Amino acid sequence: MSQGEAMSVLCRAWQETGQERYLKAAMGVFGVFELPVEHDGVLGYISRIGVPWYEEDVALPLRHILNGMVYALWGLRDLFIVCEDRRTGRCFEDSGSSVIAALPSYDSGFWSWFGWLRAVPHILLP
Repeated sequence: MSQGEAMSVLCRAWQETGQERYLKAAMGVFGVFELPVEHDGVLGYISRIGVPWYEEDVALPLRHILNGMVYALWGLRDLFIVCEDRRTGRCFEDSGSSVIAALPSYDSGFWSWFGWLRAVPHILLP
């Protein structure tokens, strides 16, 4: 979650000031999206539905928090818009597809399970 927020803020700082250091910092934050949690990144995987997931909380076992994934999605979108980097675009598209695939698991029938899937009694994700 904080990585996505950081990318968004840094992209806006770059747009406002034109200072390349902000864009470089945003690209630096992007690096953790390509690293698995086991290697100090934020990339997890929801094996039950076969999708990558950017983790808000990287403690094992992974909890696949919807809120954190949405913030990651926004940060990736903002970075892709300002730099048009292919890797960033691919991660943005993959994360959007992952949210679409996982969203039914967060549906309580009225509200959404805002947080983590392991807290939901009828949904057990590895």
